[in-house]
Amino acid sequence: MNKNAPTRMTWHWLLLSLTVVLCPPLLAAEPAPSAPLTLTEIVARLQTRYQETQGFQADFVQEVESATLGYTLTSEGQVFFKKPGKMRWDFRRPEQLLVSDGTFLWLYQAAEKQVVKTPFHQAFRSHTPISFLTGVGRLEEDFAIGLQETADQTYVLSLDSKHDAEAVGQLTLAVDTTTFDIVRATVSDPLGNITRLRFTNITRNIPLPDSLFQLRIPDGVDIVEPLPLP
Repeated sequence: MNKNAPTRMTWHWLLLSLTVVLCPPLLAAEPAPSAPLTLTEIVARLQTRYQETQGFQADFVQEVESATLGYTLTSEGQVFFKKPGKMRWDFRRPEQLLVSDGTFLWLYQAAEKQVVKTPFHQAFRSHTPISFLTGVGRLEEDFAIGLQETADQTYVLSLDSKHDAEAVGQLTLAVDTTTFDIVRATVSDPLGNITRLRFTNITRNIPLPDSLFQLRIPDGVDIVEPLPLP
């Protein structure tokens, strides 16, 4: 097995984790509150700031600890996002490309010479974490959110799916109490895999052409379409 490429199951959980950790570029600094915020107020500020952002780009570094394969995969690259439902993840190491045009999700693995094609609505159902980014869901409607603690100038939040907690996994966020940036994010899936992401060089609300979110499939590459979910 190629250790530079995650398994298809790892990619499934990677997609879910991408949602939440993309929040840091979407949140603007605010004055420190004069009184402690309630959990409802914290979540409302997070959701509102996101809704005000139409698109962004950033550099990223991702770490996936694979429980089944027994190693940690580190990836890096650049990400682009545009509402509604358009995403592009250029992985420089290892070389892979993840593109959504709002209709289909395409995962191009150069080393495997294949493209995995999945309907957008199947990959990004409204009750999964990805719905927060694509604008088809709301945090409080889709998740049971808890405030684990307030420590080191962060709110530590836990998110559990109200619809299918066993399938989605466990999400934990640390939110800066002053700026409301998400400074840490961790996703643990039911198989024991752990995904962490961090972002730099973030630019918000810049013009992004739709052509950026279209995949040109090279010659000689196989297209794989998973069976539809029930």
